[in-house]
Amino acid sequence: MMKKLIILAGLLVSLQVNAQNYAKQWCADNGDGTYTNPIINSDFPDPDIIRVGDTYYYVSTTMFYFPGATILKSHDLVNWEYCANPLQKIAESEPFNLQNGYNQYSKGQWAPSLKYYQGKFYLHFIAFNHEKFADGGDFLLTATDPEGEWKVQKLNGFYYDSGLLLDEATGRRFVVAGINEISVTELDENFNAIGSSKRIINKPNSGLEGSHMYHIGDYYYIYATYGGGYDHSQTIFRSKNPFGPYEEHDGLLFEKQDIHQGGLVQTQTGEWWTILFKDAGTIGRIPYLEPVVWKDGWPILGNKGIDVSKGGKSYKKPNVGKEYPKTYLPTNDGFNTDKLGMQWEWNHNPDNSAWSLTERPGFLRLYTSGIVKEGTDTKLNEFLQARNTLTQRMFGYDKEGASTSTDTYGTICLDVSHMKEGDVAGLCVFQDPHAYVAVKMIDGKKRVVYYRAPWWEPKADWQGVVDDKEHYRKFGTSTASHNDKIYLRAVANFKTNKLKFYISWDNQKWYDLGKNIETEMRYTLKIFTGNRFAIFNYATQQNGGYVDVDWFSTEETVDENKFNDLTAIEQVESKTKRIVSRQFYNVLGVKLPIPQHGLNIVKTRYEDGTEKTYSFVKQ
Repeated sequence: MMKKLIILAGLLVSLQVNAQNYAKQWCADNGDGTYTNPIINSDFPDPDIIRVGDTYYYVSTTMFYFPGATILKSHDLVNWEYCANPLQKIAESEPFNLQNGYNQYSKGQWAPSLKYYQGKFYLHFIAFNHEKFADGGDFLLTATDPEGEWKVQKLNGFYYDSGLLLDEATGRRFVVAGINEISVTELDENFNAIGSSKRIINKPNSGLEGSHMYHIGDYYYIYATYGGGYDHSQTIFRSKNPFGPYEEHDGLLFEKQDIHQGGLVQTQTGEWWTILFKDAGTIGRIPYLEPVVWKDGWPILGNKGIDVSKGGKSYKKPNVGKEYPKTYLPTNDGFNTDKLGMQWEWNHNPDNSAWSLTERPGFLRLYTSGIVKEGTDTKLNEFLQARNTLTQRMFGYDKEGASTSTDTYGTICLDVSHMKEGDVAGLCVFQDPHAYVAVKMIDGKKRVVYYRAPWWEPKADWQGVVDDKEHYRKFGTSTASHNDKIYLRAVANFKTNKLKFYISWDNQKWYDLGKNIETEMRYTLKIFTGNRFAIFNYATQQNGGYVDVDWFSTEETVDENKFNDLTAIEQVESKTKRIVSRQFYNVLGVKLPIPQHGLNIVKTRYEDGTEKTYSFVKQ
């Protein structure tokens, strides 16, 4: 049962919109016992994977986005759901807070290692210091419930691209780490080093990194990747002693290509699999699932070192004892609960005093937080300095089936009635370069602007104000509702790497910003993540302004009536006000004992004496 709630201000407004059309999103599960890579067509790099009982857990790198260190869960290694974003923050520092021009772009949480040992989950990673601040370090997160609270511990040492081994067979703890030179360190129960690290592998100028350590049978294995600026490839070393000497497999495990770096896991039926990532360009680094068979104590990956899905082929799913339904990672959001969905992450640390899901239930309210100005250590433009920019990964879509195109859509419905002079609020596609369509308050008038900027320029290489010319409408000072609500859309194509922007005032007729306003998307190490959708609101002159985001959707056609849930929104409102009574009516004003099919009106009275009138559609 899907319902749309609309808070009314004296009149009933009828809106229309679709629930998430999952048929368009890429799904690796073919529905016939087979799958096709990638298992997720989005940016989930540096995978590590474990199994606990019948559940698989997958952790990835999120860098400067928070809450981060995203963990996914699955029962069959093909269909995944969000489990947790356990890392709330790394440090309260000027770089992590985007203050005074400092930042942690391309830094933050790197290459995590996830393990389960004696009833507890362990997540280990490093974060690089800003050159002027001691705000990085070596971190260990622990939890007994991966979907509950995680404790954060800062460790001594600094283990680059670490792989933990918590050895059930011996009770010993190790960490393998390094680039070019790989070392093993034994750890005590508090994860402090026992003695010195020992270098076990020396491969100068090879880019060898991303190591994970396993104890399988008689051997200790170091599963690593040749990366850096070289052709990526996967390799493995083994020894009967954790400190070596180690021998390397004769020949690479995977052909030289962009699929590399990840973890190994055994199913409950005894099969072995690996998840590696592929450097897929502007969308980011996307995960591939490959079968593993063992021969003479060495693993053989994929189809003798080639992706089993190469050329779009299907391959039998892992045998986990039963079949599980298809799942899709959520993207759409009506902001109708008191918590953000796990698809959302803030660009750097958020200012939690400057956003709310409860001040206007059913909306995300974004206040401006600070006034952006030229940076002190890097010539950052305004957007790169803006706090409380809310992001989510972009997904690639299947070229066949229900999808009519390979385009990726991102749309927001934005209420801009409370902006102040100089404020800029809108929708961005974020990497380097980034580009956005937004509303900017200029001389007391709200104007639609387009902006594109490379990293190294404090100003845009092109900025335009969309006014009355041709079919564009100028935002005026009128209080009429159509002047305070706007729909902004970005459409990306990961095959052409082109990006276009559109605007609408009714969610029906969309206006292209022009043939000359087409942006080329890129992937650079200055950001080091895939392109993301980003919702933002920042001030250039004064604080105090805010915007309300009604919804975000990745659908090509958005039916607003099916977006939000009445009960969920009123639950949010009831956290700040106790509901005393609720009465339902039909459109003629006749009282109803329960909601009827079609359009309903509900009047809610709160203990403080206030009343609100809502409309919703019962399907």
